[in-house]
Amino acid sequence: MLSVVLWRIERWLAPFVDLEPELHINTNLDTEGSETIPLSEDIVNPGRIKLGPQDFELKKVLGKGGYGKVFQVRKTTGADANSYFAMKVLKKASIVRNQKDTAHTRAERNILEAVRHPFIVELVYAFQTGGKLYLILEYLSGGELFMHLEREGIFLEDTACFYLCEIILALEHLHNLGIIYRDLKPENVLLDAKGHVKLTDFGLCKEHIQEGIVTHTFCGTIEYMAPEILTRSGHGKAVDWWSLGALMYDMLTGTPPFCADNRKKTVDAILKDKLNIPGYLTPDSRDLIRRLMKRQVSQRLGSGPTDGQAVRAHPFFKNVNWDDVVKRRLDPPIKPVLVSEDDVSQFDTKFTKEIPVDSPDETTLSESVNLIFQGFTYVAPSVLEEMQTRVTIPRSPRRMPRHHHHMHHLQHHQQNHHHGSGGSSGAQGPGTSRMMGPGGGGAGGQAMENGAWKMAPHHLHHPHQHPHQHQQRVNQMVPPNQQQPIGQPAQPGHNQPQQPGQAGVSGAAGGGGSAAGSRPFNAASISRLASRTPPHLQQFAPRPSPQDEMMDVYPEMSISYESDRIIDETKHATEESKSEVDYRLKERIEDIQFRRDELQQQKKDAHVEEEALKVYKRRTIDAINTLREIAVPLCQKCIALRERRQGADLVNDGVDRELRKELDVTEGGIALLEKVLEQCGEQIRRLRATIYLLDRDLADKDRSIKIDAKNLELRPNQMELKIYAGRVPLDPYNSTDEEWIMVTNRNIEATAKEINSAQPLRSYVDQLLRQVAEDIRTQVERTNAAFRERVSEMRYTKIKLENVHKETVRQVNELTRTVTRLEREIAEKEGYVALAQTRLANRSQRPGIELCRDNVYEGLKAELAALRATIAKLDGSLVKAKATLRYLLNTQVMQEEAINLKTESLRIDEVDCITMRESFKFQSF
Repeated sequence: MLSVVLWRIERWLAPFVDLEPELHINTNLDTEGSETIPLSEDIVNPGRIKLGPQDFELKKVLGKGGYGKVFQVRKTTGADANSYFAMKVLKKASIVRNQKDTAHTRAERNILEAVRHPFIVELVYAFQTGGKLYLILEYLSGGELFMHLEREGIFLEDTACFYLCEIILALEHLHNLGIIYRDLKPENVLLDAKGHVKLTDFGLCKEHIQEGIVTHTFCGTIEYMAPEILTRSGHGKAVDWWSLGALMYDMLTGTPPFCADNRKKTVDAILKDKLNIPGYLTPDSRDLIRRLMKRQVSQRLGSGPTDGQAVRAHPFFKNVNWDDVVKRRLDPPIKPVLVSEDDVSQFDTKFTKEIPVDSPDETTLSESVNLIFQGFTYVAPSVLEEMQTRVTIPRSPRRMPRHHHHMHHLQHHQQNHHHGSGGSSGAQGPGTSRMMGPGGGGAGGQAMENGAWKMAPHHLHHPHQHPHQHQQRVNQMVPPNQQQPIGQPAQPGHNQPQQPGQAGVSGAAGGGGSAAGSRPFNAASISRLASRTPPHLQQFAPRPSPQDEMMDVYPEMSISYESDRIIDETKHATEESKSEVDYRLKERIEDIQFRRDELQQQKKDAHVEEEALKVYKRRTIDAINTLREIAVPLCQKCIALRERRQGADLVNDGVDRELRKELDVTEGGIALLEKVLEQCGEQIRRLRATIYLLDRDLADKDRSIKIDAKNLELRPNQMELKIYAGRVPLDPYNSTDEEWIMVTNRNIEATAKEINSAQPLRSYVDQLLRQVAEDIRTQVERTNAAFRERVSEMRYTKIKLENVHKETVRQVNELTRTVTRLEREIAEKEGYVALAQTRLANRSQRPGIELCRDNVYEGLKAELAALRATIAKLDGSLVKAKATLRYLLNTQVMQEEAINLKTESLRIDEVDCITMRESFKFQSF
């Protein structure tokens, strides 16, 4: 009986025994409370970030330059582990060769540290090695604006306005800090994952440029450089507004404003050529480009003290809410399609296909050279703030919070209840007991140290306690100021004075032995222990067995006889009950398997439907991309080309109307396809949700089958059978069999409903794709027919003009010959007039009476009069002939100009537009 009492006491006091070995810092220490700490920089200066290339995993190559590469990397250490960044690697040896390159590199590092703006890339880390410099920047997965501009061809004015607004705010912020950018171009404007602008590459920036201060460095990209940089006459912040105008021109037309075959011709064009702005742009956009690209700096918009405010006040931005712009509330016109955080699809595949390798640099630099880059290391303030909010790990294990120890203590307590007290035998060695006798110290009984909260003693229930009562009590906590270590005397304030000689319970809750420094149980210790046992444990004091009580009442009854009778009565019933339970287990397993097969079939159908929807989603995405990247730019280019017509041919004819209708039909089709794409995504998400529920139900059913199959295999004489210890309820069921069937049927019905919803959606998507393709194809054919009709009309008109021109040329030639004959006849008649006058003059010299009016005189006089009349008639004819000739010549010139206009219009429509449109092979998706 004494052993039974000891076993019960040990078993039910096991929760108060902490079986976890104490963490010793130095077992050789003799002084209580002292500890040995190894001195190192990590202990003296905890939390300091030391980064290097080893802390980043190279994922992809994003670009290359003259001094290094840009990688996509994943951080492998620290609080921001698994985050993606862009790592810019620069070679020191290449930089230090040129003093300006060294200055630009340091300026870029300093500017990135100083600037914080929503539209400027953020520098997160900067560090260096012996031969390289590393800049860790935020990863902008949207790619370069240059790539999107290449895909679109040209931007609409609303799209360009969005990007210009964000770029203006970034430039204005830099100017307010005394920084000029000097390298604004589409390649240096990146988009983040949401489509907003971020300026990058600050290697050509210049610091400390205030109002009136100029610099003379020749740098930038030729096509976007201001004239004052090219002439080296000194430049300031106004160069960025010239570059902004060039970028705006590029976005709206597809090319920079000044381009040539070589560098010299491009420079000459920037300095001398006229700025030609297409007529299809709105007046406000044309005016903004002209004012931004004034060669005279004083006349350039933004060159004054107001800087970017003057640019923002231009009518082109009259509908812009600048507060929404700076707070990133506007919806970006181009949203990058990304599949994951590390997506690089928006970057040039020429680089992303390369194997990312940070080549080792064996270059050895002198100490004086390395001093140039002193102070290059940097950590972003956001990272430092995050470090300061993290919990600092204590240096001493004795100061470590004991939350995990306490949880381990509770788990061990449950394990002891499950396996009995023998499961802890030998778990603690000498001197490591957490409940010691008088010589072992009394601090081991605490579940948590240093004022931490701990579980109250009455939270650890006994087998006769109701499980719900235990669950309710587990959530109760005792404040540190009310805690009392288990196994130690109460504090004076609790009216529980310590009895002389009273000690804590000794020994581990293990097999028959006791730990060193402990005493075995005896009768005296049992009585003392009973007096110290909490009230809720005293009900387990030993009591007489049922056999002893029965023998006291019926001393003449034979225990053996009664036992045989009970055995005979219960044996058959027990076997029948077990057979019935086995049969029900088999039926239950078959029922679960039947339901599982139904779920698996439903899951298979849902997967098939999901894959089919993915195919249709891919078709829809391909259709949208084709229309957006080919059809829309093709139509826009045709409209832009036809704007180049001149004179009478620049009219809004049927071709223009059909082109605009084609653009509207294409954009309408894109809108419909985008809407149905959202429906496909939502339906796929709902199918995945039902599949997830099916997977959970299938996993539960598989586990139930395994449990019941294992129960079916169990025999009464097996060793692994367990006696119920009272920690979990034997009847935990909270649903009926009908509810179980209803849940499974509900999952099946929900999946079937989503499958039935997905099938008509697929039919609708297929029908919509065909309808959109047919509508656009019909409109394209109408537009092509209008082009052919227009070309035919212009060709017929040109032929008629050429025939009329030929007749005009013939008449001009004939009149030219007539004028020549008339002039010759007049000259001949004037010779006869001179002859007659000479004769009359000679006859007037006759002497005396011989000077008379004879027949000769009368004949010469009549001849002279006739010649003069003839000459007058010839002169009149000559004047008329010359006037007619001049008219015909003017007509000939006008006809030639009209023929040239028709020729140019024919070239635009027939050669440029029709040839380009014929290359577009429309597909039926």
